[in-house]
Amino acid sequence: MTASSIFLIQAFVIVAVPVVLLRISGLKGLLPLVAVQILVGIALGPSFFGKVAPAYFQIFASPAALSSLTGLASVAVMIFGLISGLHVDPAIFNGKERAFWPVAAANISFPMALGCLAGYWILSCYPEELLPGVSPAVFIAAMGISLSMTALPVLGAILGEMSLLGSRIGQLALGVASYRRFLVMAWKDQAAVWD
Repeated sequence: MTASSIFLIQAFVIVAVPVVLLRISGLKGLLPLVAVQILVGIALGPSFFGKVAPAYFQIFASPAALSSLTGLASVAVMIFGLISGLHVDPAIFNGKERAFWPVAAANISFPMALGCLAGYWILSCYPEELLPGVSPAVFIAAMGISLSMTALPVLGAILGEMSLLGSRIGQLALGVASYRRFLVMAWKDQAAVWD
């Protein structure tokens, strides 16, 4: 198989299979398309497709076969994130929406604190999990960051599919996710300085 035919098959499976599955399952309207896309992505990974058909998995998921798809996916996520961000009302950030700041603070601090506690617990119970050259502070910070990240394009897709992008709750969700992403990325940069 040529690289272009592998790319076309990958793109077809990634784009068409979730839509077909959602339509034939009868869950359209009950389950967002992005949830089916995530499930199909997991099924195409090494834990399912790699075990069921390892030869085909090596053809379609080799680093060479995924390189063009990875570049296209990065551009698609960037465009979708931009489109989602265009739906965020700037008035949310300037204090007119009183619920924004308490929700944003809780939405960032609670998962990050739980992640840091989980990282501390993992290190205390399983110290061998700490890789050489990684400090405990960086490991704990990485756990906190991992639990507090928001998939903004996924949230935008769910809100768009449920016709909530223009609603108050949709605006709050996108605003909080945008703010949370900004703070977590800033904290990730600080954790890199600690290392």
